[in-house]
Formats: sequence, C-alpha cells, structure tokens
Amino acid sequence: MSTEKGKISTSKLRVFVGPGNTAGNAHYIARSLRSVGVRATGYCYHVHEFGYAADRVIPQFRSLKRKGIVKLVNNRFVLRPVNAVIRFWFFLSVLFRYDLFYFISPITFFENHRDLAILKFFGKKNCLFFPRLCREKSP
Repeated sequence: MSTEKGKISTSKLRVFVGPGNTAGNAHYIARSLRSVGVRATGYCYHVHEFGYAADRVIPQFRSLKRKGIVKLVNNRFVLRPVNAVIRFWFFLSVLFRYDLFYFISPITFFENHRDLAILKFFGKKNCLFFPRLCREKSP
C-alpha cells in the first residue's frame, strides 16, 4: 500500500482475518501476511474437526446431543443468545484493535451482518473473500 492521503502503510497495518476457518484459511492467510511485515491475526469460532491450525479460537457453545423439545429450547432460547453475547463482546474487543477486517467466510460477527455498517461507520476497511466449491455439470 502506498502512503498517499487516506492510505495506510503496510508496516503499521493491523489485519483481522476470520472469523471462519474454512480449511485453515484464517491461519494461513494471517501467517502469509505476517511473513511480509503486516501485523495480522486469524480468528475462528470453533476448533476445526479436521485439526486445521488457528491463531486464536473464540469458543462458541454447540448444541447438545438431545432430541425433541429439549434440543429446540436449548438451541433457540439458550445457546443462540449466549453465543450472540460472546460475539458482541468479541466484536467490541477487536473493533479498535484492527485497521482492516478480512472476512474469509460468509460468517461475520453478527448473524444479520449489521456489523459491516458499524465497521464502515468507524472508517474501518473491509475485505470479503468467500471460497465456494464450483461443480461442473457432466453432459
């Protein structure tokens, strides 16, 4: 990046990468940015089941292995609000710590993506990269 007016030099740039961890992308992108002198950290909400690396994990509660009404009540009225509070505090903790927010999956801080408007209000730069599987139809 150049040092023109409105630009940030890469030596001072602080980059948030995440919060998803599709195939370890958060960790690998952050590590690549760090190798060229950018201060970057990759975050994810869950430890990946295949053991992909992650710089930092923000734990979220998962559904219990129950059935019926207990599972419905637990998911909708207990876990969803608790996870929303965790994500809100996480969002507040990183809002002023980073200059650029690089989202690598369709997951942002809030489910309705209202956080993108808040980031824009505070003049934070956003970058979106959503990998998607492409499947060709056979003839």
